[in-house]
Order: sequence, then C-alpha cells, then structure tokens
Amino acid sequence: MVPPLAQSPTAVDYGSPFNHSNVVNDTKAFLLQYRYEILKVESEIDQCLKDFRKSQKREYQLAEEKLRAHVKYLQNLSQQLNREKSELASQPDASHASELFQTVEKREEELRQGMVKFQEMKETANGFGRTPKTILEKHFGL
Repeated sequence: MVPPLAQSPTAVDYGSPFNHSNVVNDTKAFLLQYRYEILKVESEIDQCLKDFRKSQKREYQLAEEKLRAHVKYLQNLSQQLNREKSELASQPDASHASELFQTVEKREEELRQGMVKFQEMKETANGFGRTPKTILEKHFGL
C-alpha cells in the first residue's frame, strides 16, 4: 500500500519554514533588506566624505590665513631690520649707535624666532591630523 501524500517523506508541508515559496520569499526579503543596508552605508560614506572635504577646506583656509599673515610679519620685520641697519651704518654719534646696535640685534633675534615659527607652521603641509598638537595649539589656536 502507498502511504498518503501528506505522510510521504518527500511531501512538502506548506506551513513549514523550509517550504520552497517560504524560502524564496525569505530570500527576497533578505536581499531587499541587504540592498537597503548597502544603500544606507553608501549614503553615509558619501556624507562622511562630503564632511571630510569641508573640514579639509576649513583647515586649508586656516593654514593659508595664518601662514600668509606670518610671512607678511616676517617681511615687515625684514624691512624694519634693513632700515635700522641703514640708520646704524649712517650714524656718526657713537652713543646713539650703541642704542641702535641693540635694536638691530633685537630685531635680528625676532626675525630668527619668526623663521623658527615658520618652519614649525610648515609642518601642517602633511595635514592637521599629522601635525603635532603643540604646533596646532601654539600657532593655529586649535
């Protein structure tokens, strides 16, 4: 005697989770969810890159502003030093020359220190993330 279909070992119970249509529907749902998650991640990456570009632009603008201002400061110091050296060279009075000499020495030291600062500030060329925090705090106020 042949067993009834419902009792057959190859028969599929349509209420079973292993039913072909259930597996297909679950797979479709999984793929849709997976696609949604991928789109969500792609959107988050796009936003992250957009934010990164903005922050890099702000960092660039800040670095440019500070570096250009410092170069202008160095140019002004250099011009002032040249004027003071010219005045010292043309000074016939020895008592006033001593005072001018001290002023020139002071200005030369200011220029040396300004160049040291400039060398430190140039380290931002590798990005603010790679620049030592002490430099960022000291020269860029970050």
